[in-house]
Amino acid sequence: MFKEKIPFMRIWIFLFLSFLAVSAQAQYFSSTFFQPAYGWANRDFQFGTDTENGNMALLTLDHVGTWKWGGHYFFINYSIGPFVDYDFATGARSRGVSDYRIYSEYSPWLSFQGLFGWHPWHKVWRDLSIEGSINIAYSGYHAWLGGLGMEFNLPQGYFLKAIFYYKNQQPMRDLPKDEGLQITLVYDITLLKKPGIRLQGFADIQPKINDFWGFDFLAQPRLLLDVGQWLIPKQRPRTWEIGIDWYLHFNDQLSVSVPQPAIRFTW
Repeated sequence: MFKEKIPFMRIWIFLFLSFLAVSAQAQYFSSTFFQPAYGWANRDFQFGTDTENGNMALLTLDHVGTWKWGGHYFFINYSIGPFVDYDFATGARSRGVSDYRIYSEYSPWLSFQGLFGWHPWHKVWRDLSIEGSINIAYSGYHAWLGGLGMEFNLPQGYFLKAIFYYKNQQPMRDLPKDEGLQITLVYDITLLKKPGIRLQGFADIQPKINDFWGFDFLAQPRLLLDVGQWLIPKQRPRTWEIGIDWYLHFNDQLSVSVPQPAIRFTW
């Protein structure tokens, strides 16, 4: 059984209070979704989503909001499955003590345009931002990130943002701390407007975590179809969507590809 290395509940209280504080601001944009998904090839022993038979259910609550001076992003993943634990000293796998695991991130940012009324001089960028993030998990894993974000100036229906982080993390399973560069890409691309098909997701790239993991690539592209527009034509677009949430994780020690059918409700 993993020992908690940090006061987990205190961090949750801090995140919750921070979330309430920024939510109290007059928001320009706000979107929250709940998404259940299910996959059959979950073998990611690095992040603790390794199950006996590969099967795992994933419940995601996700929120993004913006206001005059910036915005924030928050999500929590609740995973359910017959989890196994990995012993890094021996390479042995053993049945976990729990059938559920939690992972969450909270990421606020400050906008240069909102703070200073400054508009990027180059047509490539829509805005620059000061970025921060805290990542926490069930086992005592935690990471602190800070850096600079760049939002590309794209036509309506297309969103792309690149974030260059310095990341300091305490891995799970009593592994030593590591730190370094992380490049995060966030995107939302309309593929076919009329049927309501879009590609949405993120990618995290770490040139080198340490000598054990090496180069690390983590991504979760989601291909979504807006079925709600056919069921309830007068509702807001993208309220009900179905699709594939594809979990990808590759480095020197593992190769994981998990297609997960998903249903999404957005409000």
